[in-house]
Amino acid sequence: MFVYWQHLTEDVCSPKYDSPDCLLKHSDVYFEDYLINTKDPHLCLKTCGIRSCQPDYRLINKYQQRHVLHWILQGEGWCNGVPFRAGDVIYAKDRIPYSFSSNPENPCVYAWITFDGPNFSHHLERLGILNKFRIYHLESTREIYETLYDLLYVPHPDRDIDMHMESALYRLLALSAPPSNGTYTDEGQSGVDPRIHTALLYLSEEYRNPELRVRMVANKAGISEKYFRTLFKEQMGISVRDFLVKLRMDAAVSLLSTSNYSIGEIAEMTGYTDYRQFSELFKKKQGVSPKLFRNQKRSRREKNNQNDLHDT
Repeated sequence: MFVYWQHLTEDVCSPKYDSPDCLLKHSDVYFEDYLINTKDPHLCLKTCGIRSCQPDYRLINKYQQRHVLHWILQGEGWCNGVPFRAGDVIYAKDRIPYSFSSNPENPCVYAWITFDGPNFSHHLERLGILNKFRIYHLESTREIYETLYDLLYVPHPDRDIDMHMESALYRLLALSAPPSNGTYTDEGQSGVDPRIHTALLYLSEEYRNPELRVRMVANKAGISEKYFRTLFKEQMGISVRDFLVKLRMDAAVSLLSTSNYSIGEIAEMTGYTDYRQFSELFKKKQGVSPKLFRNQKRSRREKNNQNDLHDT
């Protein structure tokens, strides 16, 4: 049995149905339509849906016992402190908590599926997306949206629903394969030592880890820590530690400017378990505390909105 349930508002839900016939597609500005497999334990596709987020929408440390794929259809936001935009695909590994926030100024619409099964690690590895957490961009999500629309809103009384669901899952995964010319597939940046390029990629992926140390980055680059520190400074004109702090502070600035996360959550997302240390480093770099920085940004935004209203 499959259950279809439309979430009309934040506080009111429609009844649950055993057919998509009763769903009122996009009946509200902010909506959530989803399908749940409640019976067949062997079916790999467990849930799927489409959600139009309210400006203050966020999930904190969301835990799933299954693999999760999100497709961003419209708008912008943040996932684990990493920005996303329309056309991006977000993969979260099973049993790995993740956080998600819609951009208040440009709320997102996204589709998702959750799935599991004994063979899916192999399938995800073939597709090149078997990581704990990953974001990448697709030029078109039209076929993905059409496939999900068919699952959610189109009755198929003459089909075997289990086979239909399984075939849709494989189609969605095939359509979600990362492009071969993705951001991090090149052999190295021009003029940058390949070992430093490897280190830069590793830092960009792991800067949120509070346990990250220079020796770990050096090991990833395949050279001693002492030589790595020297080579990095020669190539980048900045120490490894200062570069890492810059990565974290740049991410914090963006999150404070556009996300709904609390300052404590942003500190954790940018690699700091000590709020005081995060606040002191932020103030040293930006000249103001994280709280004051966010308040100033909001005040400017409200003033600009008022000016726009006067101009219309």
